[in-house]
Amino acid sequence: FPVTIRQYKKTIGEVLQQTYYISYEQRYFQWTRDEYVLPVLNELYTKFTNDAQEWMGQIIILQLDQQQQIWDAQHRTTVCILILINIAYSMPNENLRDKILNHISKLYDEDDINHIDNQGQELLEQYGWKRVPNLRSEYLFDLKALGDLLNEKPIEKTESKIPGAYQVIAEFLKGKSVDDEKDFYKYILTKLFCDMIS
Repeated sequence: FPVTIRQYKKTIGEVLQQTYYISYEQRYFQWTRDEYVLPVLNELYTKFTNDAQEWMGQIIILQLDQQQQIWDAQHRTTVCILILINIAYSMPNENLRDKILNHISKLYDEDDINHIDNQGQELLEQYGWKRVPNLRSEYLFDLKALGDLLNEKPIEKTESKIPGAYQVIAEFLKGKSVDDEKDFYKYILTKLFCDMIS
């Protein structure tokens, strides 16, 4: 059968509002402080301070088993999510915090539970979360680490490198003003672009 490949230019803000899965065919999260996390963060922040658009590269999505699976760019996507979680929880305004988190997760709402898919509802019950991440890895240590950070739960000892990346980002943003962090989150959502291929 012929395969149709579609390519779209999208902002990261548009991308992150969808639910994506990382299968066992992909790597678990492997980026560390000096290899990728800090260099990518420095590059993003420099572009932000210069008010320059940034192209994040390609995000390749495959539709498999009724799931949108990320087959390229899961690390860059995860770092963007970790930046937004960091910024959200440094905001003194709860409404703004929720607005940021709503870009990268779905919040349990007993009046509108249907907006969370069945797997999402199972994860909320299993881990005691109020929010389920829009990026879900089949590597449970990565899934749980990301979900626990999203829900401000204590991070248990884990194989996942996601908490380490989160800490690097927290240290980088430490000392930045609330206004700078607000502007940085808006930059990530609106001026950071990618080519989404599906």
